[in-house]
Amino acid sequence: MNQKEFTNYVVPKLLAHFPFLNERVDYSEDGACKIEYPSKKGKLKLLISTGNREITIGFAARNGLFDWHVHMDMLGAQTEEQMATTAIDLIQEITYDEKVICFSNDEGYYIPWFDENTEDIRSEDHTITYWSML
Repeated sequence: MNQKEFTNYVVPKLLAHFPFLNERVDYSEDGACKIEYPSKKGKLKLLISTGNREITIGFAARNGLFDWHVHMDMLGAQTEEQMATTAIDLIQEITYDEKVICFSNDEGYYIPWFDENTEDIRSEDHTITYWSML
């Protein structure tokens, strides 16, 4: 599957679950796409990319570049279908406030790894928040 085929396979699946992203899809000449979805207060953008025939989800704050990000294969996805399903689950968890979002001056905004205890993070002088509050 080439880049354009990958994007054409994945993006409709994402948009079927999240129609509010439809107006935010930006296709590049190489067949990849980038989706930028700002938080309600504009403090953060959720970025979704299909570059390099993989789905990457992350955050951008001040500079507009990926700060924290994760590739779907890092979450166990191996096939295109698994990548799409994993991305849908993660986007839903972020945008429906099912995942905490942390902030620190050193690391910026990020989602803690599954084995991190949010109480430990809080004690390290990090702010814990949710998408709807940003």
